[in-house]
Amino acid sequence: MATYVPNAYDATQPTEDKSVESAALEFRTVKVELVKIDTVYAGMAAVTTVANDLNEPISEIETVATNIANVNVVGTDIANVNTVAGNSVNINAVAATATDITTVAANLSDINTVAANVVDVTNFADVYLGPAAVAPLVRNDSTPLQIGDLYFSTAVSAMQLYTATGWQSGFVEVSNFVTKTGNTGAAALPAGTTAQRDGAPAPGFIRWNSTLNQYEGYTGTAWAAIGGGATGAPGNNVFVENDQSVTADYTLTAGKNAMTAGPITINAGVTVTVPTGATWSIV
Repeated sequence: MATYVPNAYDATQPTEDKSVESAALEFRTVKVELVKIDTVYAGMAAVTTVANDLNEPISEIETVATNIANVNVVGTDIANVNTVAGNSVNINAVAATATDITTVAANLSDINTVAANVVDVTNFADVYLGPAAVAPLVRNDSTPLQIGDLYFSTAVSAMQLYTATGWQSGFVEVSNFVTKTGNTGAAALPAGTTAQRDGAPAPGFIRWNSTLNQYEGYTGTAWAAIGGGATGAPGNNVFVENDQSVTADYTLTAGKNAMTAGPITINAGVTVTVPTGATWSIV
């Protein structure tokens, strides 16, 4: 019988000896791969899990296999993945306000401007107290009022300014004050009919009466015409004109006399009152 020598090959050896040698080579291969076999055995539970999940669509398993690189990345970052999972409530809250976040992003330039001027914004928030029906007694943060503070009065629809003597109107509607045509021009006095006079005038009020076509002022007791003195050609101011009819009640100022060029007609229902000690002369 021929003698077998491991790792030696002799073409003259019988065929059965070659089979033995081939078997020996396969045995050594199995031995080399034994470590891998042990690894598979150790992970048999996982293998079994995969086997149990084979009833899932094969496309999903193939998708995982195709994306194994990404799966490995996730495995490497599993700590971060767990952190995200632990904050899922907050992440869902952010997702629910995605519209607001988009709005903020669209106005980021303005937000940055406010942030860069936050001191000024805060100062204005301290000074402007907002709208109120009743004058504030303290600032919005409960600190004392300061000169220069502002609030909008909804009671009178006007801005109010806090001064050393208290709250005063800080701004007035253009239609509510006397304007002027220019520095060297004229004042534009209020104008209206007799029926449009102030309901509760105060002494010193002055206006243009468009019914009587004359300036008039309130004396404290009645409206009286404001004359410009004698008129005429330049240098000849000798004419003083007056109406010929009294169309509204009038009371002479106490302690004063009056003179009118007649004849004068006092309309029906109209009264001219001459106080005791005063005289009205019609010439």
